[in-house]
Amino acid sequence: MTQFKLTTPVVLIIFNRPDTTAKVFEAIRKVKPLQLFVIADAPRLDRYGEVERCMAARKIIDQVDWNCEVLTNYSEKNLGCRERIYNGLNWVFSLVESAIILEDDCVPHLTFFRFCEELLERYRNDERIMAISGDNFQFGNNPIESSYYFSRYPHCWGWATWRRAWKNYDNQMQLWSKLRGSKWLENILQNSRAVQYWSEIFQKNYQGFNSWAYAWTFACWNYHGLTILPKVNLVSNIGFGQGATHTSSINKFANMSVEEMIFPLTHPPSIIRNIPADNFTEKTMFSGGLQIQNVHCKVCGSISHKFDNAKVLNKYNVDYFQCSNCGFVQTENPYWLGEAYTEAIASSDVGLVSRNQNFSLITENLILNFFNANDKFLDYGCGYGLFVRMMRDLGLDFYGYDKYCQNIFYQGWEGEINREQKYEIVTAFEVFEHFINPLAEIEKILQQTRNILFSTKLLPPDNPRPNDWWYYALEEGQHISIFNKKALSVIAQKFKLNLCSDGESLHLLTEKSLSNSEFHSIFRIGRYKPEKRKESLTEVDYEKVTEKKLKNQQQLTELDSENIAERKSKNWQLLDFKVLIDGVFFQINNTGIARVWKSLLEVWSKDSFAKNILVLDRAKTAPKIPGIKYRVIPGYNYGRIDADRQILQQICDEENADIFISTYYTTPILTPSIFMAYDMIPEVLAKNLDNPSWQEKHR
Repeated sequence: MTQFKLTTPVVLIIFNRPDTTAKVFEAIRKVKPLQLFVIADAPRLDRYGEVERCMAARKIIDQVDWNCEVLTNYSEKNLGCRERIYNGLNWVFSLVESAIILEDDCVPHLTFFRFCEELLERYRNDERIMAISGDNFQFGNNPIESSYYFSRYPHCWGWATWRRAWKNYDNQMQLWSKLRGSKWLENILQNSRAVQYWSEIFQKNYQGFNSWAYAWTFACWNYHGLTILPKVNLVSNIGFGQGATHTSSINKFANMSVEEMIFPLTHPPSIIRNIPADNFTEKTMFSGGLQIQNVHCKVCGSISHKFDNAKVLNKYNVDYFQCSNCGFVQTENPYWLGEAYTEAIASSDVGLVSRNQNFSLITENLILNFFNANDKFLDYGCGYGLFVRMMRDLGLDFYGYDKYCQNIFYQGWEGEINREQKYEIVTAFEVFEHFINPLAEIEKILQQTRNILFSTKLLPPDNPRPNDWWYYALEEGQHISIFNKKALSVIAQKFKLNLCSDGESLHLLTEKSLSNSEFHSIFRIGRYKPEKRKESLTEVDYEKVTEKKLKNQQQLTELDSENIAERKSKNWQLLDFKVLIDGVFFQINNTGIARVWKSLLEVWSKDSFAKNILVLDRAKTAPKIPGIKYRVIPGYNYGRIDADRQILQQICDEENADIFISTYYTTPILTPSIFMAYDMIPEVLAKNLDNPSWQEKHR
């Protein structure tokens, strides 16, 4: 700290506590800001001794003994905390572009000031960032490698911001009247308890509760703003207890110890919100404090009583509730799901392939015997799409839908979820236990069909607790809804459907009237006349794919006859779009596809098309070709596919990419992508270029 010279203005907000004000002032004195703004409210005349305490607090400011411009904004009448800070910060940001802000009970570590100043400069023009805070309330949980992370929570016990961000603050929260009846909070929080909690907070604040901080949170969320939080706690709030405005009771956030921030700062590789850290904050600091003992059943609406408590993901103590009427078991609001789904497919799901093989034969049997086999079908929550591919190979026109998982096996056969598209049957294997709101999800599926074939293990008759039954899958944290036969019957009755079940794991909600014996017959594989079986779609699908490739080739041939070189050059000049190419294969394996891409880049580098290209250089492994632009990004990690997709989407957003070209199983979440798989590499196939099958597949 001896070499650091603070140039950022500091704001000190004081009121009636000279004792705490003196401690904060001492911290400010040690860094000697060149500008000090002081905001003070007037005393409340009906409070004994407050006039003297307010004057004593203001007197401390007279102790400035360094080269400093002191600007004061002292109210002549009491405005209250919310109005005083609102007006005061408006005054500050009418004079300066950015500032570090401390209230009279927030004592910072000296490295807090440098932390704020460096990041104020780094993110000065990045409107995604609305604040920088010195607060860390993780208590050692969710450790990070970088010096800070990004959060939705704008903690304000020692913080900093810019004029560009503060201008979004609305002290009256006028937009709340329009947003409170919408899905706005649900879309942000995705947690019903948190939605209830924050809805009550914002409504209370809208009606006049004396807190500017909640109105600031509302502004940050409304503008999708993130706050930077440090990896260690840099500020201690010493103002809890008697005399405090909003923190009158002592709790674990009071008088927290502070630590030194190490410089130079280690910056995160991309701007992505830390979901596990935010979930922990929501759980421990906000809505998790409601201590709800009984909840309403998500299936029948009856009271559900606390059933048990178990450790999820080996770290979170989670309450389980069981319905007193239908027996359905649900967890408390699953704040940990962001962490549980770092991988879309649980690593413990070792039976995935054999299970899909078994389900494919059972589903074929059901369709051929009782449904229209010439119609379309959808696999909901299809994961990588293995089941979809199996069903198409059996001749049934299946499509897949999964909004979380990477499409590997059903490219070209993505299903649509809308009211117009209908399916004869929707399958949902090992999906129901993942539903946060089962009825809403089932209703969504029923917009597509009146027949749902699904699998989920039913709670055994002896009603085992989470630690006594493997299907709760505590170590994965994804099974949050556990059904029994009665709960499924309630669902069937609600949607006016019939329920067929094997009593253990496979079930059918249907508008058809099937007897138990008819439903159980589907488990006897092959129980249909041979002539009923459909011809495999494998060859048809192959022809469809190759026909598309051939059509593309014909278009290129037509361009050849029109002087393709001249036309291409002219088109590149007219088009203004950006192509991101993931150079992951330069990192993973220097084989065929790496050579192909190197050759392509060398050709494009000599063309005006090069200005449209940006190559993502994984861990600095891409060959540097003059004329080609590069962006260095972290190396690819096989174990973090979904995190990698988030990072790629972030980069696509930052670079305004129009299309993403993948050279491996790496694609962003939303940006349109072209996928070139590794099976183009003859070395991987153990083939050579003269092999007929390789030539046919890639001609």
